[in-house]
Amino acid sequence: MSLREQKKHRARVDILTAASDLIGRLGYKQAKMRDIAQAANISYQTLYNYFPTKALILQELLLQEVADTGGEIASLTDNYDGDLLETLQRINAVRIEMVCRHDRNLWLEVFLDLLKQQREATQLAQLIDSAAHEAFGIFFTTVQQRGDLDAALDVRLLAHMLFALTEQAFLQYFMIPSMSTADLIESINKQTATLVGPYLVSESAA
Repeated sequence: MSLREQKKHRARVDILTAASDLIGRLGYKQAKMRDIAQAANISYQTLYNYFPTKALILQELLLQEVADTGGEIASLTDNYDGDLLETLQRINAVRIEMVCRHDRNLWLEVFLDLLKQQREATQLAQLIDSAAHEAFGIFFTTVQQRGDLDAALDVRLLAHMLFALTEQAFLQYFMIPSMSTADLIESINKQTATLVGPYLVSESAA
């Protein structure tokens, strides 16, 4: 890594560290961009060059958590024992709990912030769940090769459909204050079983 690249990486780390601290202490609305720049010891213009909006800063912070979530998901798929629905339920719990451990109002504020910027309404959900989306396609290919899924099934399409289900569940969580984490997990597990069940073969269908 060149000296310039090292400086850019350091500045990015300083921005994210400062933003995480300020948002944690003051809240998303109260943590202003100029405050983040000051805490990171950079100019406001430099901050803008890296992250034009506060919502994009938070997205980057969430992506760091996704890396950890991806490791948990990989562990579950690596230890697959033939019970596909049970494994998928555990993966659903990891994905949902990762989102729900953050304040719902924070999610809603960022989601609305992105809409104001005329960004894709589902962009936030896509970013935070990218690890699971990628893992599903690989995992289902392995499961199909083991003989636990219908050989004629398009596993990439199945992975995409499951991703879409969880994406919709995230949006429900953001928008419906009365929905609990447990309700959300129960709902997505039922939908997962309905979608995947018809394609299970051998002992997975038991």
